[in-house]
Amino acid sequence: MGDSAMLKQLLNLPESVTDQRLREICDDFDATVYPKVRVADVLPIEKSGIDNEQYRYALQAHFDFVVADSKAHPLFVVEFDGSSHSEPDAKRRDRLKNALWERFNVPILRINRRYLSDKFSDWDLLRWFATVFFVKRSWDEDVESGRIPPEDSVFDPAFVSVRTKSGYLGLDLERGAWAEFGRLSQAQKIPWHIPNWITARDTEGVLRAIAWMPVSNDEAVVAETAMHPHNLGDWVQFAVRGIVLTHLMKNLTQVLEGKDVARPREEIVGRAREFESAHTVIMAFGLVEPK
Repeated sequence: MGDSAMLKQLLNLPESVTDQRLREICDDFDATVYPKVRVADVLPIEKSGIDNEQYRYALQAHFDFVVADSKAHPLFVVEFDGSSHSEPDAKRRDRLKNALWERFNVPILRINRRYLSDKFSDWDLLRWFATVFFVKRSWDEDVESGRIPPEDSVFDPAFVSVRTKSGYLGLDLERGAWAEFGRLSQAQKIPWHIPNWITARDTEGVLRAIAWMPVSNDEAVVAETAMHPHNLGDWVQFAVRGIVLTHLMKNLTQVLEGKDVARPREEIVGRAREFESAHTVIMAFGLVEPK
């Protein structure tokens, strides 16, 4: 017993929470999560053409979590970016790891503590990303087999529900925000229930979004957010929409409760135009707002 007390803890608290939640999700989809897996045990680095530094790193480093199917074939990787990732040596290691997963096109989800703590409708972001990964995988199989016809093949998680061992799950991150916008409009606290929003990608591939909602003829509330691009598929773009609309709902509540102030509507529209010009727009939505 005395000797075991000298051994290191394998997972810190955030990693333990991540491990537990991934296991719960994997149980719904007949998958398995493996923590601390050596990079070289996942990537086919032999005779791959990577340089000596990358090769040595792959032999020595590990992925935080690897999610695999029932036959132990890796599906995607989860990396937890803690505060130490801002240190110089950690940045060097991240540079090497980034080069490797770009070289081998590794599906990767990069998370931090907010992916575990922040709530969007009924979801934290770790659960949402992992769940949608599995749902999209099944969706693509159904499209390829013809079970989903081509005219219905566009995948937007906001309009998808899935039946799992845990029950039915709706995948819309922004459901709570839309419900609150509707409630506030019916209570005549805001003039309209539909926000304006733009999602985009910047020159470095980072996903960005801006959303705004009028509270009077002259004033409005705005929210902006940004997110790692996550090499999981094009569907990742829908997450930033759900995040920014949820942030907008929270900002709007703060203003209506007198804990913050609205901003001039012309200023916000100008900021939205700057946003649209600076980035490559993915999606945008807005209506002519009633006076």
